[in-house]
Amino acid sequence: MPRRKQFIKVSDAVFMLAAAGVLAGIFIAGYFFLFSLLTGRVVDWVTFFVLFSALTLLNIFLLVQFWKRRFRFGIGWHAFMLLWGPLAIWYWLFAPIYYFFTVNLDGARIALLGFIYLWEVPIVGGIFIALALARFHRIRKFQETGETKNPESLYKLTFQYPKFVGVTLFLISVIGYTVGTVQLNTFGELPTLEQAKSVANGVVVAIFLALFYSLVFDRFLEPIRLALEKRYDLSMKQEGRLTLRIFMVTLLVVLGSVGLFGLLIVESWQMIERENILREMRDDALQVTKSLVVQLEQNSMLSGDDIVQQLETLRQGERGEILILEPGQPLPEYFSPQTQQLIAQQPFGVVEDFRKSHKIMLFTDGIVPGKIVVSVAYMKDFYGIFQETFQFLAIGALFVTVLCVSVITFMSFAISERARRLARLVHRAESGDTKSLRPIPSGDEFDALSRSFIRFATREKELQSHLEKEKIQYEGIVKDIGEGLVVTDNKGGVVTMNPAAASLIGYEEKEVMGKKWASDIPRVLGEQGNVLLRKKRRQLLSRASYRDPVYYERKNYRISKRVPRHYEGKRD
Repeated sequence: MPRRKQFIKVSDAVFMLAAAGVLAGIFIAGYFFLFSLLTGRVVDWVTFFVLFSALTLLNIFLLVQFWKRRFRFGIGWHAFMLLWGPLAIWYWLFAPIYYFFTVNLDGARIALLGFIYLWEVPIVGGIFIALALARFHRIRKFQETGETKNPESLYKLTFQYPKFVGVTLFLISVIGYTVGTVQLNTFGELPTLEQAKSVANGVVVAIFLALFYSLVFDRFLEPIRLALEKRYDLSMKQEGRLTLRIFMVTLLVVLGSVGLFGLLIVESWQMIERENILREMRDDALQVTKSLVVQLEQNSMLSGDDIVQQLETLRQGERGEILILEPGQPLPEYFSPQTQQLIAQQPFGVVEDFRKSHKIMLFTDGIVPGKIVVSVAYMKDFYGIFQETFQFLAIGALFVTVLCVSVITFMSFAISERARRLARLVHRAESGDTKSLRPIPSGDEFDALSRSFIRFATREKELQSHLEKEKIQYEGIVKDIGEGLVVTDNKGGVVTMNPAAASLIGYEEKEVMGKKWASDIPRVLGEQGNVLLRKKRRQLLSRASYRDPVYYERKNYRISKRVPRHYEGKRD
């Protein structure tokens, strides 16, 4: 087997192995998370990210293998991989990482979150890819056939398609996160604040991915636009597009960044408040324990009411609870099974419970002999403290956003104005006005580019004037020369012919312009006749030079004879 064919087969096998690895990774990880849900197994964040990191590496490997074989695939496959690759990497690695930093989940809900990501990316993401490829069909068809019934509409589509992909991705992503949040609430009873953060998380991360898709596909479709412009002589009004593009890109980045930091601020506040509550719980528990020990030393008998009164000091918040449990006694139903299992196994500890509401719990069996005391604090009771701070932060974020929008507007107009000035330089040079060209003294790339263009345009104008003068002189010499002269290009096509040559062969100049001199213009060589010498033409012209009589068949089929003083032969 030839080495090249063997290499292609091995290469195809590696590519198919990469695709199979991605599918296998999806099924294996999905089975793991589903099994954990069905059996009640707790999944930690380390296991979660190990699985999704492996899945991301498989997708990156698939993209690398596709890139190596990109010339063997059509534009439709290129679009598909461009849609699938960033989607999988973003929502199986970067989005979960940000979810980890902004949303509070316990082990059971981590398993549910992993299962949601695994089925939503192929299914909901598949819907997005199907919609994008359906809109891409006309572009793919033109790329494959080179023809289209409505070139103007297709040309506009190449500018509209990147926006369509970005907007569609944003909407589908928000819908996917909303559906995922509903699942977390239905099967995991996620607290209200965590539900709001989950949806906001989807909005924020979708902004950046939608912006990425819009910019990438705008660049991806540039060759298609150039092909349409060249084939159908199309163009689109360009004024204002740069300004709008700079404004929208920067605005979306600002809004996305404000959203990212806003969610991180909320999560940071929750962490600080949680630590404060736990510290107070520990301090109160220590004081109650010491107080009970002292009272027991002073009075060996304490009534149940005295003990309960002492334990009431452990209550945190308006809805805080103090539960006194017998060993083996279950917690109320609004606590998760994982929390009940932990309290039953350990003598003391701290746990967060997210079933129906976010709860902080401190439990110990060292305060009341033979009893388990559980202090429960509801985080919702402390959200009121954050409301004023949140309002202040919201006003500050709004002010920052308005300030950024103002700066963005000024910056976009400033940059686009220099681009417009550069465009005006080009238009003046195209019209032949090189004397009024002035550089753009901005001290940046526009300055260097404008000066380089002015130098180029000026030299081009001088060269054009010089060539026009030489052309006039050349045409005068060619017309006045006594011998026939035919000028051909490097492919043998006739470029020009003087009147003497036209008189010699009986053709007018316009009749032979662009035709092949060696084949389209009837000609014979030597003195032995037309048919015989046509067969020897290539042999005679293959010589570097020769001196032979040359016979040309005129337009009226008469033979005219011309003996050149010297003829430089050349292959047809």
